[in-house]
Amino acid sequence: MKRCIDVSILLTLHREGKYLARTLASLIEVAAFARSQGITVELVAVQDRSDRATKEIFFTTDLSAFNKVQSIEVEYGSVSLSRNAGCETATGTYITTVDGDDLLSYSMLPLMIDQAERRGPTAVMVPKFVFGFGASYHIVEYFNQDQIQIAATVKYPLYSARILARRTLFENLKFVDLPISSGYAYEDWHFNCNAVALGYRYFAVEGAAVFYRQRFDSRNHDADAISVRQIPPSQLFEPRVFLRLCSGEIRQLARRRGQTIAPVARGAAVFEDPVYRDLITRANAIDPAVDLGHFSWDSEGHYNNHADSTVGVAYYRICEMVGDTQFEAVFLPFGGMPNGGADLAATAIHELILANPGSRALVLLDESSALDQASLILPPSVLVLDLAQYDILSEDRELVCLKLLEASASAAVLHFTPSPFAHRFLARFGSLLRNNLKICYRLADQMTNTHGFQFVDPTQFEFISEHIDIIDRVVVFDRETFDADRFRLPDVRNKWYFGGSVRLLADSVSEPIA
Repeated sequence: MKRCIDVSILLTLHREGKYLARTLASLIEVAAFARSQGITVELVAVQDRSDRATKEIFFTTDLSAFNKVQSIEVEYGSVSLSRNAGCETATGTYITTVDGDDLLSYSMLPLMIDQAERRGPTAVMVPKFVFGFGASYHIVEYFNQDQIQIAATVKYPLYSARILARRTLFENLKFVDLPISSGYAYEDWHFNCNAVALGYRYFAVEGAAVFYRQRFDSRNHDADAISVRQIPPSQLFEPRVFLRLCSGEIRQLARRRGQTIAPVARGAAVFEDPVYRDLITRANAIDPAVDLGHFSWDSEGHYNNHADSTVGVAYYRICEMVGDTQFEAVFLPFGGMPNGGADLAATAIHELILANPGSRALVLLDESSALDQASLILPPSVLVLDLAQYDILSEDRELVCLKLLEASASAAVLHFTPSPFAHRFLARFGSLLRNNLKICYRLADQMTNTHGFQFVDPTQFEFISEHIDIIDRVVVFDRETFDADRFRLPDVRNKWYFGGSVRLLADSVSEPIA
């Protein structure tokens, strides 16, 4: 049976009082034009702890341009949970999302719905252009999913939250609540990754645009400043899913020897197009900040979603080696370890396998020379990966390591050796690995000579001291170092374990000394 409403506009509100009149004026134009084309439009407003000004403007505005209006009140303090509630309330065949301070191009709904009907039930439509305006100006141009490299989304968000899709997408997939914190962020990026994993495909609709208000106090600005700037684990990065969805583009890259064929981007040339000039002019009549002059001479840049996929290709190659394996233990890394630490870790891996026959272990290297530092005669159940073989930045090696641990070692014991890679990785991402027991190994302090005086090298202890809140256990093999560390950090001395040997397993080290 056909639904009586073709499309629901999902409007999330909080404290947008000084912008909302302009947003509603834009949505009224959108609804009026869509209705002139025979499309029925519903407005669903989710008032999430909305302040008085926001509510007053909403309820005193003439919204008769819409076929149906619904307003619900929630107490989430979360844009993700608000969107989920709005999607459950919406009655349209299609749902599109908008924030309380943005504007939409007046003619976008007929264009997007027409394309969605042509593309089928798994199509997700996005506007061809997003024009950032207000505190800063920029242009983002979007291309269809088959025109870009999906593997690039390991590092970059390829689409935004400004989407239109059948309501079944929002029934099958929910936005994840990501409060502003030092942890994960970007619920839109995460949602889109999971949609691709479920088989949805994204298409950019020519002639459709969103005017995205830039605010220095925005949620995205806070997320950029506070979070680790990564999304939570996504189905897309499970090796079997990533291999299946990216195999075609990886084969094409191989045939072209790593060269991609970038779609033609218009950038500032879009302002010469009479269609977009008309859209900008109509938006400017509602909000003068949508100003062609600022876009021309004050723009921070012209961007598009054809992003570099080098990091994604590296992750793809790692997924080929890992497959469906789930690891019980991960050692990272060997590279850069002092005092024969690599040999120590190699012995520990042997002991792990002896103590747990058949257990799957992963050894990550971050220096090619590390293979020569240790005698890695390991059983078949141990996989050795050298991250240094991939021609990517050190920070990107840390990123693919995170994706790998989230997908293939979500409950593993993580064994961190004292090395530059381990220190960087733990400092950057350690707080995200809450389900993993994280063990750091502490070798004896080294002495340095400064102006003829002997000093203790602070590297190992200083790192542990600064990050002890995310480290579960510290295993020490030198009694003097063990005693000195516990004296310096008495409030967490229960985290220190004296190894007494090279037994590094969590269940085989000695109990801490009271």
